[in-house]
Amino acid sequence: CPMSRVKVAEPDKLTAKVSWDPPIVKDTADPTLIDISLVGPQPGSEFKEGIHIIRYRVYDQARNRAFCKFIVRVEVRRCPVLKPPLHGYLTCSSDGNNYGATCEYACEGGYERRGAPTR
Repeated sequence: CPMSRVKVAEPDKLTAKVSWDPPIVKDTADPTLIDISLVGPQPGSEFKEGIHIIRYRVYDQARNRAFCKFIVRVEVRRCPVLKPPLHGYLTCSSDGNNYGATCEYACEGGYERRGAPTR
């Protein structure tokens, strides 16, 4: 089975594309394998933040079976959560506090922003 792996999402993303080579399967008694099945997303899929267990199962003509599993862990870099200004609010791209997200400050009616509009 492929090795377990950790993938860090790109800036401003909440998912990561994860690829691997499928396991190599051999049957010394009968080279004709009937069924190789993947339980989980395909290699090259976008994975959400968190831990994902990928399983492969294989059966031969005699219905003997083998299986393996590995873990894909996707991490999203996070920043401290920004607080909205007094009499104002924030509008953020993506999830707001993930690395690469942009937040825009705005004021309630009757108030004026001072400083940079985005962070």
